[in-house]
Order: sequence, then structure tokens, then C-alpha cells
Amino acid sequence: MTEGAGRGLILVAVAVVIGTILLAAGLDDSTSVTVRASDDTSESNTAADDDDESTVETVPNAEDVNPADVPVVVANGSGLEGAAGAVTEQLAGLGYDPGSAVDVSADAGETLLDTVYYITAPTSFEAQALKVAADLGLGPDAVMAMPVPPPAEIGLAGVLVVLGSQPAGLAEIATSGTATTVPTTVPAG
Repeated sequence: MTEGAGRGLILVAVAVVIGTILLAAGLDDSTSVTVRASDDTSESNTAADDDDESTVETVPNAEDVNPADVPVVVANGSGLEGAAGAVTEQLAGLGYDPGSAVDVSADAGETLLDTVYYITAPTSFEAQALKVAADLGLGPDAVMAMPVPPPAEIGLAGVLVVLGSQPAGLAEIATSGTATTVPTTVPAG
């Protein structure tokens, strides 16, 4: 074999390797970019499709959420009878159309803090949960993604408000003067 033919084979092999790498990278045309919103803009997720056109899904800010469009359920984890019903009525008075109040599936001692949970798929209800929390006087630190399994039956709701058993929480405030305490067993420790 001649010296020129050997060089030619090496160049062809290098070109094949480089071409394979570029081809593999070129076939993966789906990119995902998440942009965090500032106070005056909204969060967007952008993904390139097969035609190299971009589709944009805009997630609303909490301020832009219409309460009537938020599928929300209130679950009583406080041990105070009627607390979930009272907060459900409070939400209705704020323009929400909440589902029927439910009880949490855990013992009241396990649901200490007031928490607003939101589902993340197929659509995220984070902005709606932030709106619900703000309207109930809770901070953004009370808002969390829905655990699996959910702490209560949520049906088709995207947001679940769990009333905790801490003193001066939503349950106690909502039922002040009318609440009766349901006996609960709190685990030691």
C-alpha cells in the first residue's frame, strides 16, 4: 500500500467519526429552555419542534391568576371540626369555586403546618397555588409540589390547601369562636 493511500484511509476514518458525531448531535433538535420570571414578566418554557419553529407555553404569574379558574380543594388536617368547610367558604368569598372540603388521610399530628400543594403534571399549578396562598395570608414558603401520594383526595383539583394543626393557623383563625376540638393522638417526640 502506498503512503498516499494510507493517509487517505486515515482521513476517511476521521471524517466518518466526525460526521457521526455531528449527525447524532444534529438529530436531537429538541431543546428545552426554562426562563425564570422577574416580578413583572411571566415564566416561559420554550421547546423547538421538528419544523424548527418554537412553541411557547406561558405560565401566569400569581397576580394574573383569576380565582374562579383555580381548581382548589381544602383538606382538614387540623383536628378542628368544620375548619376545612370554613376555609372553603372563605375561598368562595374571595372568588374561588372550591370543591367540597375533605379530611387529610394522615393523623392531625402529622400535618402541623398550613400548606398549599399543587400538581406539576400534565400542567403545573404553581402560580395558582401561590395565588391561593397569598389570598389566605400564607407566604410562598407554604407552597409545595404535590407529594405522591397526595395527603388527601383531590379529585380533579390542581391545588390542595392542607390545614395544619399549629396554633393560630388557618384552621383556628377560620373557626375562631365556633370550633370544637376533635381528640387526636399525637405521636411522642
